[in-house]
Formats: sequence, C-alpha cells, structure tokens
Amino acid sequence: MLLNGCFAKKSIEKISRPGTTDVTSSSREAKWSTGVLSSGIDIKISSDFNPLFDVADNDGSGHNLFIQMMKQWNSSTNLYTFFQADGDTTTNKNYTNISSYYDSEMGIYKSTNWFSNVSNQALAVTQFYGIRRNVGSATEYIELTHADIILNYRDYTFSMDSSSNSNYDLPSVLLHELGHFIGLSHQSDFLVSSVMQPYLSIFDVNRSITSADISSTRTNYNASLLTASNALSALNTGVRTSPVDPKEGEIVRGIIELRDNGKCHHYENGVLSDIH
Repeated sequence: MLLNGCFAKKSIEKISRPGTTDVTSSSREAKWSTGVLSSGIDIKISSDFNPLFDVADNDGSGHNLFIQMMKQWNSSTNLYTFFQADGDTTTNKNYTNISSYYDSEMGIYKSTNWFSNVSNQALAVTQFYGIRRNVGSATEYIELTHADIILNYRDYTFSMDSSSNSNYDLPSVLLHELGHFIGLSHQSDFLVSSVMQPYLSIFDVNRSITSADISSTRTNYNASLLTASNALSALNTGVRTSPVDPKEGEIVRGIIELRDNGKCHHYENGVLSDIH
C-alpha cells in the first residue's frame, strides 16, 4: 500500500494516511509475518542521508538518529524485532515512478523528483505491498511483504536540528513513517499523545513513541496478552467465519492521494474506494 498525506499545504500538515484502515474496510490490519520478525526487517538507509548525521547526536551505542527511531519501535514489544537497525546503507533511488521502488530491497530514500501520481503536498510516503489473509474471518489482515519510505525533498526541507523552526524535523517524520512501515494506522483520537497523530508542523518534535503507540503495536501484533512461547503461532492464525473468499491470497497495493480540491482519494489496486 502506498501511504501519503491528506492535507492542504499550510503551516500544519498531515504526514500520511494509514492504508491499513483507510483503503477499504477489508484492510483494517497489516503486519509482517513472524518469519520476517524473527530476525527483523532489513531496511537500508540511502547514503544520501549520510551528510546529515552528526556524531554528537549518536546514542551511547554509537547509533545515529535514524537507527534510534528504529530502536524506538523495537522497544515496543519484547516478542518481535521489527528492524535489524544495523545502519546498512544503499544507493539512493531517485525514481520518477513510485512503483519502481517495488524491488529486491527495502529502504529509506530521498526523492527530488517526486511522482506524477502522488500529491506534491505529501511530506513523505510509505509504500506497502501485501497479501490478503483470513479474508472473511474476524482475524482478517494484510501480510506485508515489501515497503519503502520515501521523503519529498522536492517540495519540502527537513532538518536533524530539533530547534529548527524553518524545516520539518526529519527524525519525527521518520518515526511516524516507520510506524506505518510496521502496519500501524493513525491515532484517531486527537486527545491521545501519539507519534501516529496525523498532523505535524515545522514546530513539532516527536522523537519518542508513547504508551499509546506501544499499545497499538502490541494490539496489531496480538502481543499484549501473549507470552514468548505462544506468540509465534498466534500471529498467523484465526477462525474463519465464512467460506474461502475469492480475495484470499490477493496481492494488495493501495494509493491514497490528495487532489487539488482538498479531498483525499483512496485507491486499492487501481480502483477508487473512498473520497473524504
């Protein structure tokens, strides 16, 4: 699924929309398989970000701010490892077609081109691909198989400086998008403190997940009431309440975009599914 912002270009803007709840009612949960999470998702960082890293920002283990954001999500449960968080880099892929990012590598990239089929009012996008599982059951979800985070460097400026009032805080944007990467949707209650709130201004710095984020992660991965011994089998099981649905096993790609009229258009596999 491709997740991007539904917002007008103003001083306060939404980061991205969660495809796990907003594309269609049948896509309410998305998560990686236990096989992937046994060792962590291998997500690489574009080498174009290297000049932004300052050793003064490293943690006690020498990890830069991007790795620290990954570790935030790793700390949300002791049952799974979401990211390998090893700091491996890759060459930046400044594709003009966002579908080209669906390749053999998952990464965090800069885009100075942006995309003709994605709103230029999106700060960043997280593109997901997945497979429908347990269609028609109470445990229906999308098993994620690929994802990338792409930041819009053509239309926006970002900074590692938490005191900057002229650029968007890059670690905050990344922490939010990493939440989408592991399948989390937006926090719908604006009174709840969460890095998954759908708004971010140039004055906001949100570099730490909250108790609400931890709860959302554990709920999505059925981990809140599980022990390590039975967690691996629980993620991919469920009791079907209807015959096998024709959509079982379907490959899913969704796009959510903002049009010039200020309305969000939601697409699933090329079909318009929602406008709001």
